[in-house]
Amino acid sequence: MITIQKDNIGPAVSYWQELLGFITCDGVFTEDLYTITTVFQNDFGLVPDGIVGPLTWEKGRNMGSVAKVRGIEKLSKSDLIALQKVANRLGIPQVDYLATPISFETAGSFSPSKKNAAGSGATGLIQFMPSTAKNLGTTTEALAKMTFQQQLVYVEKYFQPWKGKLKTLEDVYLAIFYPAYINKKPSDVIATEGSAVYTQNMGFDPNRTGQITRGDVTSTITSYYNQFKNLPRITIPLITTGSLIAYSLVGVGLYRYFQKDT
Repeated sequence: MITIQKDNIGPAVSYWQELLGFITCDGVFTEDLYTITTVFQNDFGLVPDGIVGPLTWEKGRNMGSVAKVRGIEKLSKSDLIALQKVANRLGIPQVDYLATPISFETAGSFSPSKKNAAGSGATGLIQFMPSTAKNLGTTTEALAKMTFQQQLVYVEKYFQPWKGKLKTLEDVYLAIFYPAYINKKPSDVIATEGSAVYTQNMGFDPNRTGQITRGDVTSTITSYYNQFKNLPRITIPLITTGSLIAYSLVGVGLYRYFQKDT
């Protein structure tokens, strides 16, 4: 991607405007776009020079889109932004690694009220068990009545013990499914036929071998992700319709308002 800066025009500028969540992407790199770019760069630890070079493009694309996993189109822009911010705070390097397990666990519904089909009582975005919900200070009944963003608060709270350690899709999913098996060998057995864990998750053993291994779990979520990872990605605006923040152009005293999620 070419480097762009103030006074440039063209498709690359339009794309940068799109990533930032502009309603009108006219392809003109104005003074306002320059200032907003410096704010973005500062927020994400880049040199705030207003020039969109390789590092800024990389950060913008990584933070500004998500794989088109099943059902994610049901989420609003505000929901997508909230999902991205949770991934950021947890140190998950790609929002895909959080979106994919939620898609998988909810059968593509992204519904906070989704119930486990096997009757375990698990509910919601990452299929909270009743005991897990209790440990988080809530109940599955309460979780089921929440909005996506309200329940996302509990998703983040659940993942807190592994903050900074969830570097792969497999790590994230194992934190949901069976945290004790993070960093274990693929051949390690998680559950055997006859156990409650096996009964509730026998879908991980389609050939009915009578056991579920770590490799069965991770290969399933990886295969699920592979169906979607090469599809056109969905944009997540980096500067959003969340709240209006005023900024001053130093030395001019001219105030503008731009939309940025806090």
